Parts: sequence; structure tokens; C-alpha cells
Amino acid sequence: MAGQLDEIRSAYFGFQDRFKALPGDLIALMGPSGAGKTTLLLALNGYLPPSSGQVRINGLSADAQVAVVRDQLGIAVNHVAQIDLDGFGALVDLVGGVEVAVPAPVRDTHSGLLLAQTGCVRVDGDQARALVRARRLEVLDASGRWQPGRFGDLERTATQRAVLVAALADLAGRTDPLSVDRMAGWIRDHVAVDDDLGLGELTDLIRAALAVDPASVETAIVPVVPAEVDANRLVVDPAAAPAAIAAFSEGAALPDGIPLDRVVVDAC
Repeated sequence: MAGQLDEIRSAYFGFQDRFKALPGDLIALMGPSGAGKTTLLLALNGYLPPSSGQVRINGLSADAQVAVVRDQLGIAVNHVAQIDLDGFGALVDLVGGVEVAVPAPVRDTHSGLLLAQTGCVRVDGDQARALVRARRLEVLDASGRWQPGRFGDLERTATQRAVLVAALADLAGRTDPLSVDRMAGWIRDHVAVDDDLGLGELTDLIRAALAVDPASVETAIVPVVPAEVDANRLVVDPAAAPAAIAAFSEGAALPDGIPLDRVVVDAC
């Protein structure tokens, strides 16, 4: 799993069950036709809410994640779109791969990632998917040793942003009807949206995304600090976060983010 499935608790999908799954766990779902295997997977991806109970991923339900953005960051959420990892890989393949800058060879033996070539490297959908889901990134140093990172999910978040900006760069300017139609087909097959997002507004959002200049995109990590109850968990920094959130909301320059000791990949 890319994220931690904290719990499925008394969720009714035609059966009742309760279990947990940690990153890297492999769980087999077995049962006769109609037992609810597909329905359960749809619920895990947010496509189908359970009749009762909860599905919690990384400690939050999908509704709770929206509430965090709204309540802790003060940013209104008008619509929600969910893309699974297969969908992201399909998007990368749709544009013919994306280019990322690789300063040094990088790998994650758990996600299947291996980028041995350095410089600007074009990755396909499978490689991009392995890169954004990698939680145990290792970089090859000058002595030929693979070095793990010290920043865990913060480094993974920075890597994900770099890959997304790279994908945006390959999509930029593709506002012709054929490109828009292909994007609409990809969204139909791989993206779940809320009931209030109509086709017209969705089309406008596609056109706006395709017209964005990647060079103008700024990214930053919301300032965080270790949680008092668990140092392995990060929470929004009450002292530093308000200024960063205000800059984002007002369209101002974003403050410097959390300094990381290395760059795994970046946009070319």
C-alpha cells in the first residue's frame, strides 16, 4: 500500500469485516462472486462510500481530509477529485512520459523504483508511479553506497511535487480539441469527482490546467512540527504556518519551505 490503511471498522459492503494494513503489506481478498471484493476496493479508492462504518487511510477518512484543509488551513474546498496511482501512471503514459532531473541514481526496492541514469530522464507511467509512491528512497553517493533519507514523508512529498510539475510541463499548451478530448477520456476512466462538479466546469478546469505555465508554479510544504503525543507524526506548526497559508490564499510569494538535505528528483 502507498498509504497506511488504519482501519476498516464495521463497514458494510455486503459483508462485515475489520482489519488494518501497513505500507508494504500485501492482502489477498478471497471469496465467491458477489462477496463484495470489488465493492471493497471501490470503497478504498473513494469511489463508493460504505453503507455504514468507516474506511480510514493515514488516519483520516476522505471527508476528514477535506475538513483538515478547510478547518486547519482555512482554505475553502469547492470540489473534490480523486486519482489513484494507476490513473496517475496512465496520465504519464498519455503524454508520452515526463522528464525529471535526477542528480544521482535513486532507488526504492519496495516500490520497484530504479533510476540509474542521471540528468534529465524521461520516465514512463510505471516509473513515475513507483517514484511518487516510494517511501524508502535511497540515493547512490560518490562512494557507491546507497544512502537512505532522513525526512521520510517530507522528502516523498517534495518528490511527488516535482513529478507533478514535470507532468504539468508536458501537458502545457495542449489546449487543442484532440488533447482536451483525450484528457476528458482519461478523467472519465481514472478520476472520481464529487456530484456537484458538472461536465462544463470540468472542461473549463481541464483547459485552465493545460494553459498553466509550469515555470510560474510555486510549491512549498506547509510548516510542520512533530506532534506532542507522537514524535513520528507531524502537525501544522501554529507559529509558522499562518504566514505560509496566507501567502498561498493571497497569491503572494510562498515562504521558504522546510530545508531538506538532498533533492531526489526535480523538474527539468
